[in-house]
Amino acid sequence: MEINHKTFGKIKFNYGWTKDISLDIFNKHHVLEINIDADEDAEFEINQEKAYIFFNNHLDEIVKEADSAIISYYNREISNIVSSYTNHNEKNII
Repeated sequence: MEINHKTFGKIKFNYGWTKDISLDIFNKHHVLEINIDADEDAEFEINQEKAYIFFNNHLDEIVKEADSAIISYYNREISNIVSSYTNHNEKNII
Protein backbone atom coordinates (compact mmCIF):
# COMPACT_ATOMS: atom_id res chain seq x y z
CA MET A 1 0.00 0.00 0.00
CA GLU A 2 1.19 3.51 -0.78
CA ILE A 3 -0.11 6.87 0.47
CA ASN A 4 0.75 10.53 0.14
CA HIS A 5 0.92 11.74 3.76
CA LYS A 6 0.63 15.44 4.59
CA THR A 7 3.94 15.45 6.49
CA PHE A 8 5.95 12.49 5.22
CA GLY A 9 4.96 12.74 1.58
CA LYS A 10 4.89 9.58 -0.51
CA ILE A 11 5.39 6.57 1.79
CA LYS A 12 4.73 2.88 1.36
CA PHE A 13 3.75 0.17 3.81
CA ASN A 14 5.70 -3.06 3.97
CA TYR A 15 5.42 -4.25 7.58
CA GLY A 16 6.09 -0.61 8.49
CA TRP A 17 6.10 2.69 6.61
CA THR A 18 9.14 3.55 4.52
CA LYS A 19 10.41 6.40 2.39
CA ASP A 20 13.58 6.90 0.39
CA ILE A 21 15.66 10.01 1.01
CA SER A 22 18.66 11.27 -0.93
CA LEU A 23 21.75 12.78 0.64
CA ASP A 24 25.38 13.47 -0.13
CA ILE A 25 27.98 12.36 2.42
CA PHE A 26 31.73 11.81 1.92
CA ASN A 27 31.35 13.43 -1.50
CA LYS A 28 29.06 10.62 -2.69
CA HIS A 29 25.35 10.55 -3.39
CA HIS A 30 23.34 7.99 -1.40
CA VAL A 31 19.70 6.96 -1.27
CA LEU A 32 18.65 5.75 2.17
CA GLU A 33 15.39 4.22 3.29
CA ILE A 34 13.91 5.69 6.44
CA ASN A 35 11.36 3.81 8.53
CA ILE A 36 8.39 5.40 10.23
CA ASP A 37 6.93 3.16 12.91
CA ALA A 38 3.16 2.79 12.67
CA ASP A 39 0.55 0.23 11.81
CA GLU A 40 -1.04 -0.10 8.40
CA ASP A 41 -3.74 2.41 9.44
CA ALA A 42 -1.07 5.15 9.05
CA GLU A 43 -1.94 6.83 12.33
CA PHE A 44 1.31 8.53 13.22
CA GLU A 45 2.06 10.30 16.48
CA ILE A 46 2.50 14.07 16.43
CA ASN A 47 6.05 13.66 17.79
CA GLN A 48 6.95 11.46 14.81
CA GLU A 49 5.77 14.20 12.48
CA LYS A 50 7.62 16.91 14.42
CA ALA A 51 10.81 14.84 14.45
CA TYR A 52 10.57 14.23 10.70
CA ILE A 53 9.99 17.92 9.98
CA PHE A 54 13.02 18.85 12.11
CA PHE A 55 15.13 16.14 10.48
CA ASN A 56 14.09 17.18 6.99
CA ASN A 57 14.66 20.90 7.66
CA HIS A 58 18.11 20.27 9.14
CA LEU A 59 19.29 17.36 6.99
CA ASP A 60 22.21 19.27 5.45
CA GLU A 61 23.46 20.33 8.89
CA ILE A 62 23.03 16.81 10.29
CA VAL A 63 24.97 15.31 7.38
CA LYS A 64 27.79 17.87 7.77
CA GLU A 65 28.07 17.15 11.50
CA ALA A 66 28.05 13.39 10.95
CA ASP A 67 30.63 13.70 8.17
CA SER A 68 32.88 15.85 10.36
CA ALA A 69 32.52 13.58 13.41
CA ILE A 70 33.36 10.45 11.43
CA ILE A 71 36.40 12.05 9.79
CA SER A 72 37.59 13.35 13.17
CA TYR A 73 37.18 9.89 14.73
CA TYR A 74 39.01 8.27 11.81
CA ASN A 75 41.90 10.75 12.03
CA ARG A 76 42.19 10.19 15.80
CA GLU A 77 42.22 6.42 15.40
CA ILE A 78 44.80 6.52 12.61
CA SER A 79 46.97 8.80 14.75
CA ASN A 80 46.68 6.36 17.69
CA ILE A 81 47.55 3.40 15.47
CA VAL A 82 50.59 5.15 14.00
CA SER A 83 51.70 6.24 17.49
CA SER A 84 51.37 2.72 18.86
CA TYR A 85 53.63 1.35 16.10
CA THR A 86 56.11 4.20 16.50
CA ASN A 87 56.25 3.80 20.28
CA HIS A 88 56.53 0.01 19.96
CA ASN A 89 59.44 0.28 17.51
CA GLU A 90 61.23 2.83 19.71
CA LYS A 91 60.94 0.49 22.70
CA ASN A 92 62.49 -2.38 20.72
CA ILE A 93 65.47 -0.26 19.64
CA ILE A 94 66.50 0.56 23.22
